[in-house]
Amino acid sequence: MSELNLETVSISIKGIKKQWKTMRGVVTALSKVDLEINSGEFFVLLGPSGCGKSTLLNLLAGLDNATDGQIVYGDKVVFDAQKSINLEPKERNIAMVFQSYALYPHFTVAQNIGFPLTNIKHYTKKDIKKRVEEIASMLKITDLLDRKPSELSGGQRQRVAIGRALVRNPKIFLMDEPLSNLDALLRNEMRVQIKSLQKKLGVTTIYVTHDQLEAMTLADKIALLNGGLVQQIGTPEQIYNEPANLFVARFLGSPPMNILEIEATSDGFKSDNNIVKCNCPLNAKYIGIRPEHVLIRENATSNSIEVKVNLIESIGTEYLVYTTILEQHFVIKTFNKVILNSVYIEFPDDNLHYFDENQDRIVLD
Repeated sequence: MSELNLETVSISIKGIKKQWKTMRGVVTALSKVDLEINSGEFFVLLGPSGCGKSTLLNLLAGLDNATDGQIVYGDKVVFDAQKSINLEPKERNIAMVFQSYALYPHFTVAQNIGFPLTNIKHYTKKDIKKRVEEIASMLKITDLLDRKPSELSGGQRQRVAIGRALVRNPKIFLMDEPLSNLDALLRNEMRVQIKSLQKKLGVTTIYVTHDQLEAMTLADKIALLNGGLVQQIGTPEQIYNEPANLFVARFLGSPPMNILEIEATSDGFKSDNNIVKCNCPLNAKYIGIRPEHVLIRENATSNSIEVKVNLIESIGTEYLVYTTILEQHFVIKTFNKVILNSVYIEFPDDNLHYFDENQDRIVLD
């Protein structure tokens, strides 16, 4: 634990459903979400816009009510639809950091950080000042305490917002796309600071983002959502290397995984007039391979196929080679510049992913 002596708890989310009634019918934002988040874990809710991740965060905070399900913090039930339990946000001992900094413009940094303590009776002005100085020292913004928000950069304002969230010793930290308003360089800097701070404090953190890079670099564990459903839960490595379905496979990676709809054979799969040899199961409807795993050969081999080069992009130390296979878009990532109009490529068995007609992953024996 840090010098702030923060407590931390596990989180159990069981059968959470969120629906709205509209003139056009019932809209389902979340459908039977089940998650178990360990104490002290950095847990990321990842997914495209409208997938339900921010809705779930608001339910955890108590800013909105679920239609069904239960939420438990440690051994304390904070929401239970069946038992009509619904604790107010202030009773849940959580802190939130939003996409907008939501700082009081007429307050100094010190006043913004200390504001949540002003309504707590046992905190004197001296106590608040000491607490604010502790937080400011940790976030390296001590020299900014007398400034107003308008005098701060985006990164500095975000650190003030984090400081205000930390000042009450929350048991749970909820973050809703906190870096979206920053430029790329500041996002990278703040990402490192948030990860370092969370590890130092050990506080249970749930972080919402649509940015896969943020998710992969920050998370101990990721829940990937789409259409109100959890598509997969796992470590960044598990989700990247063993996607549960086509949506997961396509969502993670830049460029995303190549997915080909195929006709499987006993030797591999058909590609134009060739058979690409691999351990392709006969029930495979789709095959996937990440651009960085495709091998380029100078000459034809027994396992290679020839493809036409449509376009080459330079991305610094790497090149993206665009081609077409089975009339489907296909990308290859390589360190070597391609200067030919066509190349021979191979599909290493160890890097191939197979999916059935339901778009679910096929696990090989």
